[in-house]
Amino acid sequence: MVIDLHKIAHDFRASLDTQKALGILPQHMMDFPRACCAVTSELLGDYLNSIPDGPEAETVNANRNGKSHMWLVVDSLVVDLTADQFPDGRPAVYVGPENSWYASWEVDLRGKASHGDTPTSPDERAVLERFIEHAGLPTFD
Repeated sequence: MVIDLHKIAHDFRASLDTQKALGILPQHMMDFPRACCAVTSELLGDYLNSIPDGPEAETVNANRNGKSHMWLVVDSLVVDLTADQFPDGRPAVYVGPENSWYASWEVDLRGKASHGDTPTSPDERAVLERFIEHAGLPTFD
């Protein structure tokens, strides 16, 4: 299945912004985009990995100057849904090749994106389901 990665990433971010404005994000995500890079990357990556014959999404967890950040890599493109949480003028969503900003991070973990069953995952899964429904995207098992 061919997907428009740019559109999906920007639509997911718009859905997150809308859910925040409506006050329906889980409590631990109410400061979105701050401190939400892992959960949003895992959710979108898990969805992308569920698409039959779709691209493989990997999460990249990295550190720099005592801070951590997570983003996706899909078909060698960086997909960062929360880049604007940093004070250096990053865009809200970045989809593109690894640039010097991402290369300046020290990668700790990298692997296939998955959103496991955690105590907060049903609330987080609902965030993704609202996006999928609003965007009219198919769901896969």
